[in-house]
Amino acid sequence: MSGAELDCQACGACCAGWLPGEPFVAVTPADAARLGAHAGLVVPDDRTGTGRALATRTAGDVTCCAALEGDPRPPAGRVRCAIYAARPDACRRVEPGDDWCRTMRARLGFEA
Repeated sequence: MSGAELDCQACGACCAGWLPGEPFVAVTPADAARLGAHAGLVVPDDRTGTGRALATRTAGDVTCCAALEGDPRPPAGRVRCAIYAARPDACRRVEPGDDWCRTMRARLGFEA
């Protein structure tokens, strides 16, 4: 499946599928400033290089970003990022079909 065929709003795998103990999305000072009204989603996390990360939540047995609305587990439904316009730089670097996308899709059981 090519990146052009992947519908991020029906997947959300890049925002989910985290393994226990893995550091979540690091939040830089610039990210924190951009998040502004969503500052409540930023939590201390010593596992990141910045000491801050986006908060997480669970959807069944899956750990996902607290800003991800909907259930990212297969079969895919509709999901959306509540902070898309202000999302951290790490999130902005993910592209449909890139290595991170495919790794997280595999962890959740989506078709490669």
